Amino acid sequence: MSLPSVEEPESTSVPGPSTVAKIADFLSRVSRLVLGGGHESLQKQRDKGKLTARERVSVLLDPDSFLETDLFIEQAGKDFGLAGKHLAGDGVITGYGRINNRPVALFAQDFTVAGARSVEPMQARSSR
Repeated sequence: MSLPSVEEPESTSVPGPSTVAKIADFLSRVSRLVLGGGHESLQKQRDKGKLTARERVSVLLDPDSFLETDLFIEQAGKDFGLAGKHLAGDGVITGYGRINNRPVALFAQDFTVAGARSVEPMQARSSR
């Protein structure tokens, strides 16, 4: 018994320039945000002999188990000179992962972002 031949359909879902531009913008934003306070702040943290927030999360959790939430959140505070400032993740990393294959939720304050001074979004995220 022979199987009927199946022709491959023509691909009509090739991303257009606007989709490619949106993906490039997304990846650019992610790469900027995961740096927290930037290269200089990360180096200052390491020079003090301390791990960065992302390094602490990586050491704590099982390999490749971390799923970050709220990466794109921004601070909403206007007091203490924060109006108009963009603080990556509002100085905190939140997400889910596994420790010894057991599921956990966690947050880590990122001292490279404004010394991890937090306002409303961080407080709401860490209390979930």
